[in-house]
Amino acid sequence: MPTDFPTSGIAINTRVRKLNFPPFVKDLYCGVFNKSVLSFAEVLNYGRHYNLEEKVRDIGNYIDGKKEVLAQTDGSGKLPPEVLHAFKQSGMFGLSVPTEYGGADFLSTEIARIFEVLGCEISLAEFMNYNEFLGGCQALMSRGTEEQKKKYLPQLTSGSMLGALCVAEEGAGSDPGSVAATAVKSEDEDFYLLNGTKTWVAGGADAGLFTVFAKMKMKNWLGEDDILDTAFLVERGFGGIEVSEPRRLAGLKGLDLVDVTFKDVKVPIDNVLGVEGQGLQVLASIVHQNKYMMAAGLVTHLRGLLDETITWCNERKQFGLHLREFTLVKHQIAQMAARLYCLESMIYLTSGLQDVSEVPDVEVESVLVKLYAAEASEFITKGCLNLLGLRAAMEESKYQRYLRDNQVVQSWQGTANILKCFVAVTGAIHLSEDQKDISKLRHPGTGMGGYLGYQWGARQHRSDSYPLTHKLNGCVHPRLIKAADQVEWSVLKLHWVAKELLIRNGANLQVEEKYLERLSDITMETFAQVCALSRASRSYVVGHLHAEHEVNLVIPYINESRLRVKENVWKCVNHDKDSGNRDEFWEATGDYILKRGNYCATHPLAKNSF
Repeated sequence: MPTDFPTSGIAINTRVRKLNFPPFVKDLYCGVFNKSVLSFAEVLNYGRHYNLEEKVRDIGNYIDGKKEVLAQTDGSGKLPPEVLHAFKQSGMFGLSVPTEYGGADFLSTEIARIFEVLGCEISLAEFMNYNEFLGGCQALMSRGTEEQKKKYLPQLTSGSMLGALCVAEEGAGSDPGSVAATAVKSEDEDFYLLNGTKTWVAGGADAGLFTVFAKMKMKNWLGEDDILDTAFLVERGFGGIEVSEPRRLAGLKGLDLVDVTFKDVKVPIDNVLGVEGQGLQVLASIVHQNKYMMAAGLVTHLRGLLDETITWCNERKQFGLHLREFTLVKHQIAQMAARLYCLESMIYLTSGLQDVSEVPDVEVESVLVKLYAAEASEFITKGCLNLLGLRAAMEESKYQRYLRDNQVVQSWQGTANILKCFVAVTGAIHLSEDQKDISKLRHPGTGMGGYLGYQWGARQHRSDSYPLTHKLNGCVHPRLIKAADQVEWSVLKLHWVAKELLIRNGANLQVEEKYLERLSDITMETFAQVCALSRASRSYVVGHLHAEHEVNLVIPYINESRLRVKENVWKCVNHDKDSGNRDEFWEATGDYILKRGNYCATHPLAKNSF
């Protein structure tokens, strides 16, 4: 074991008491607000917190000593082998895995904090995150048999074997149901023959275990012939596996993405992960639940850029004044800090919810954090580089990396379009299952009393006279009472808009992407408001050093976020009140352009000739 690297150790035995904690954001769609969230999730006692910060400090000191070699990652496209070796020797793999399988059994909050300190090299943080939650550990923990866990988890947690997730293909990116890879069971039913090529496999060059999703011909639950997805645990040692040269991303270069081809690979029957034909369920159990962890490293990455920009503003002079003295610069710095503050708050509130729940259901919160992280990265990166001026636009400037990393972050672990549809559809389904009488509101004759009551509430919402029934202002510090009212306004609007869209569109809501995007944006803004409000109130109550600053930062942010919610609410429920249905104009225009294959407006200087 390297002497200059601290062992991560194992978590102390004092675990948090698990609660029957319902899904928070999903319940917002139903008009339910769990007020305990406003106390901000504190899952670490003093002993556990001290233990964590000691580990973080030691890991941070090690990373600081490796800054020079880590800086070479952007040029080489490879993470330093000595750093990964040190991590393997020091128990940094399998942080979430129980100790009985060789893991550290850390809480999600502790893991997020560790990934945060690794974010000074964002590729390193994302490599560790990917290997922890998508490389095989979580899939084995949730769907693996006891034999599979005992066989593979000790190797994954020691780092002697790395894992890789194989889902995407050339013709199947965001749609895992379209994979073309096939698995055919042998006649003696001893093994499967696996064939196909998987693309964008992170860490595939060094992986020893691949979690592969492939199609199988089999009987469905009705007893009919069908082609269904199945997940397989495929060892590199099975043979027949070819790995391509790495694909060079513009950013996050240390991830080492490759194509992996499987040619007649013999996979033992015992290496099916989960149940035959239920591959999509296996994928769903791992793909969203911990997606928010990628934002932990991003926080440090963005904080470093913002701090450098602040230093520049304190040193640079224009017109005889430091940049820090210009009101516009102050506004821009404050707004970027607010985005970073909200992102931190969302990460640790989500991890807290995951830690305290007996059966954690934070997949929507997790996706919202990823969406917010991408938007915050865009906002902060462009804002900082604008303040840094042309020195950041030079080809050899170190700041060009932030632009490249930001571009990759936008699509990494799912594009915004796909994730926004997931958030809105999941919330709408939860609402329709919880309040089954919604269908009656579509047909007034089946329940006139309920219909009239709903219409009265809808009228109050449209005139902004709906009462604040949750009384959130009684759950925060008095300095934040007005902000709490604005948060509650957004919370109530989320429930009403979701219900209104279900009543108007019914099952067709799933194909109305424009509404899904807006509903997701409302959800994201509302969740961000709640997290920021909860954290700032707690900071003020416990007397943190910068509590007054945090409150002053959160108040205007919530106000502006509420305005963004208001705009999306208007687009959802009043889209046809002004100049007709503008969505139809946009759709017709986009369809016209796409059918012609290019931008086709006539040049402004063109003249008709006869």
